[in-house]
Amino acid sequence: MGQIGYPQRPLVLVGDRAMLNRPLIRTYLQQQQLFLGPWTPTDIRTLMGTVSQQELLASPLDYRRLTDQAPTRCYANALKSPV
Repeated sequence: MGQIGYPQRPLVLVGDRAMLNRPLIRTYLQQQQLFLGPWTPTDIRTLMGTVSQQELLASPLDYRRLTDQAPTRCYANALKSPV
């Protein structure tokens, strides 16, 4: 990314079940690449359960499909740590 002048900040790759397989996860982990996917072991489900709806609603994320005129706020985020 640095070769094309993209800012050097953490980049999170997002995939769904069809696009996120074990070999790809292994590669991401080996390269210390941040990624997000539908992996939900018990610890992660427990962690996600600690996020209140108020926390999510306080941090909406803009989302825009190519056909949208303006972004919608249908996603949210909350920073949590399993520690």
